[in-house]
Amino acid sequence: MSLTSAKPPSSPKGSSQLPRELKILAFKIKIFFRGLRTAFQTDKSFAFVGLLSLIVLTAAFILQAWLDVLIILIVTGLLVTTELINTALEKLCDLVEPNFDGRIGQIKDIAAAATGIIFIVWLATLLIEVIRIWP
Repeated sequence: MSLTSAKPPSSPKGSSQLPRELKILAFKIKIFFRGLRTAFQTDKSFAFVGLLSLIVLTAAFILQAWLDVLIILIVTGLLVTTELINTALEKLCDLVEPNFDGRIGQIKDIAAAATGIIFIVWLATLLIEVIRIWP
């Protein structure tokens, strides 16, 4: 099922609202994981970001540096979110204009710059955290 044809499940008439809400939530979670899986399959930088963050996050967790854990989670979340938006925008641009177009190139460059900025922030944060928490 593609995202364009995906519709949340509906409940039969007269049924309780709670089960319908749970079905919708389950559907949204399914879409979330499908999107992540697609991102990991099509962009290998997700694996790099995830692995490096997990290593530093594990060290901070073991050392019970809770503020550090939170900081790492925030910058990693920002980077992954920016990467996902960039990837979606690139795919949309390729769908709209499969041939070379300078305007599409500019759009992709701007999106890549946004990702690059948060990547630098993420990398600097991880380096600072490693220096701070590593015994």
